Amino acid sequence: MRAARGVLAHEMAHIRGWDTLLGTVAMTLAVASAVVAVVEQITALVGHPDADTLAQLLGAPLAALLLQRAVSRTREYAADSGSARLNGDALALTDALTLLARAWPPPRSGQRGERVRRLFHTHPPLAARIARLRASHPGAPPQCGVPSMPIL
Repeated sequence: MRAARGVLAHEMAHIRGWDTLLGTVAMTLAVASAVVAVVEQITALVGHPDADTLAQLLGAPLAALLLQRAVSRTREYAADSGSARLNGDALALTDALTLLARAWPPPRSGQRGERVRRLFHTHPPLAARIARLRASHPGAPPQCGVPSMPIL
């Protein structure tokens, strides 16, 4: 029940923080700037294509996507913090995140391309989110309310 309260407070923090609107505005601005860049580059390609033009043509949409994903990850951390404030229990959400981490373990550390793949994630790693929440409540026991049995 404690984990459910943490998750509900997390989602309420998203609503309270206008995260859907913020994400939509960030994506709209990123896409608009990418479209302008692509139109400029297509115009340049018709005239005199070169390697820089091609790189910019591919780079603008990629930059827009990375910007949107970075905003999303930042808003997740903010919703985690908001969950602790709304719920009055900084570790309620850590219970739920710990359950998720057990059900979906992270990829092995040191895998090739791991750091690049993280740039495309919409959510920060579960371990990082748990660590931040625990740091905001240093005296808490390591696993409050999370069953020790494996999750099937």
